[in-house]
Amino acid sequence: MTNSDSEQRALLVLGARLNQLPAIRHARSRGLRTIAIDPDPDAPGMAMVDDAYVADLADLETCVEIARQANCAGVFTLGADYPIPLLARICQELSLPGLTPDVALTATNKHRMRLALELAGLPSPRSTLVDTPAAATAAYRGSSGDTIFKPVRSSGGRGIVALTADAELETVRRAFEYAAKFDVENQVLVEQLVEGPEFSVELFIVDGDAHVVAVTEKQTTGSPHFVEIGHNQPPRFAKDVVRAVEATAVATARAIGLNNSPAHVEIVHSAEGPFVVEIGARLGGGFIATHLVPLSTGIDAVAAGIALALGEWPCLEPACTRGSAIRFLTGVPGRVRECSGLEAAQACAGVQEMTVYVARGDMVAELKDATARLGHVICDGATATDAIESAESALSCITLVMEPASERLGTMRTAG
Repeated sequence: MTNSDSEQRALLVLGARLNQLPAIRHARSRGLRTIAIDPDPDAPGMAMVDDAYVADLADLETCVEIARQANCAGVFTLGADYPIPLLARICQELSLPGLTPDVALTATNKHRMRLALELAGLPSPRSTLVDTPAAATAAYRGSSGDTIFKPVRSSGGRGIVALTADAELETVRRAFEYAAKFDVENQVLVEQLVEGPEFSVELFIVDGDAHVVAVTEKQTTGSPHFVEIGHNQPPRFAKDVVRAVEATAVATARAIGLNNSPAHVEIVHSAEGPFVVEIGARLGGGFIATHLVPLSTGIDAVAAGIALALGEWPCLEPACTRGSAIRFLTGVPGRVRECSGLEAAQACAGVQEMTVYVARGDMVAELKDATARLGHVICDGATATDAIESAESALSCITLVMEPASERLGTMRTAG
């Protein structure tokens, strides 16, 4: 690792959609030459970079050649699992710091992840890999309690559905089919459902040393889809619980083989202790790394991630100890007729950012994963409790009036 300046080196950002904009902005602020690859020529980041390339991120050969021709000094992506295998391949081909392809595969394939955790003796839910309705039914029947179905390769909570131990077999079949459609090979894990408070841990592995920068307490919708609708930092739990979560996250990163990479580890703290839900070889999404970590610790996680990608020592020293929170706006399925209260919400104490993703006439889907969230409010405060109170107060100001999806509202548009 070095501490060198940018010297007009090039950073390749994989993806150019909204979630990648903080990375592009930071790279530009450093004076780096910025390059982006995205399959959508109209992705907002494409107009912000020095060189934009339209390509499928699954087309490894084309994307590696783009990186090679651009003479990239580093490659980076924010909060998404899909580009991680490509990132690792580029790192290997161009001898850049970062993941190896084998580690990237383990970090993005939940079955391989479970095998690695089992081999390391880490607490992980019992899990069976299936790829047919019959196999899913057999796995479900062989379980000893409530289960959760999840696609082997997916993120953002897509495809997740929990079943009680007494579900009808038709319900089991539908659960498999729902999860399987989010995996490219129709592979699904039928897992033991472990219940308890949920956490995520943000850490960086630098030259083999793990540095925990933040622990997030999560709020979800609960069964059956467990959609994340809120995050708080720091967690409002006893120190021994938080220490156990941190230690499990560090052990998980080591079991997967991560090095010179950020990591986002999701953990449930059950009555028996921490259980690993999954790990991402990347910064956490859902505004955790980009917003909450800087507000609660003063650490610029995006800057640290980019520094690591360039082979530099990241700055991971906290500059403050405060509270931060995000609450996501949700709604019932239908068409938006009216959205009000935004000015009142923005005026609430502690509000750092507020965004509503829908407008009059947009269709709202059932809340089954993160894609159906409708907006967010981010707040900070002296403590996590202060930030939570501010976020929930601001969110309560916003009113969405919905029309049932079956009613026609001729002059209203649908989301495109």
